[in-house]
Amino acid sequence: MIRISVKLGEPLWREVGARTLQMEWPGAPVTLVDVLRRLRKDHPGFGAAFAGKGLNADHPYRLFVNARLVHLDKAMSTQLEDGDKVYVFIPVVGG
Repeated sequence: MIRISVKLGEPLWREVGARTLQMEWPGAPVTLVDVLRRLRKDHPGFGAAFAGKGLNADHPYRLFVNARLVHLDKAMSTQLEDGDKVYVFIPVVGG
């Protein structure tokens, strides 16, 4: 069993209804794109929100696996292991 923890940032978590989700798969391999597809399937508002609808930006969210940045074009090849933590949020810049 592969268990993945997913933490969603503002305002994306509001589309899902939770800041943190626990997801399970019966076995490997599981990729980062599998997580995104399942979020889109299980939570109808996720896809549009992740793409940036209403934020005036295309795909503003960044993906991290265990605190490592993963670019969206690498999501299909990024394999996850049991206990991994996926973070999806918009980086904030301030001064």
